[in-house]
Amino acid sequence: MRKAVKYQASMTTNLIFVLAIAAPASPQEDPLAGDADLPNYVQVSDQIALAGQPTDQGFKKIQKAGFATVMKFFSKEEPAKEKQMVEGLDMTYVFVPYKEITDEAVKRFSQAVSDPFNKPLFLHCGKSNIVKRLWAVHRVLHDAAPEEEAIDEVKRLGLSQSRIEQVRDYLRTKDHPVPK
Repeated sequence: MRKAVKYQASMTTNLIFVLAIAAPASPQEDPLAGDADLPNYVQVSDQIALAGQPTDQGFKKIQKAGFATVMKFFSKEEPAKEKQMVEGLDMTYVFVPYKEITDEAVKRFSQAVSDPFNKPLFLHCGKSNIVKRLWAVHRVLHDAAPEEEAIDEVKRLGLSQSRIEQVRDYLRTKDHPVPK
């Protein structure tokens, strides 16, 4: 009887060990995701996050999280208070005037995303729709991602169908690189 109990305990220990090794590691949850001070926040890579307009506390949280650069796309003039706050938190601030997807906006976005000195990079606009559109375009034109893959990505991030059509309309005017 003792031998059977020992064998059963040994098998249980081995089974737990095997399951622990085989179980996929659960992804670490981003502590900024869902934060009310960072509306629509989403990390799209280990060095890049997109969001809507942060509160003052939100800027402090992204600084604490280690972001080096804040880039804002907005249709009005540069908000002096925001620039002062971001620079006061010892982060670089970049403002890009934006009305629609243009070659210039795409170029500025892609330069910022590609420059290692900007990273970690936090990109934002009013509600996150602009930066999500530019992210999709960047993924296709600069990362050579297939268009449908980039579209599916921003759909999962919550971009509406009408805004997705703006991305498609812009991409129709461009030559796409061959996907990697």
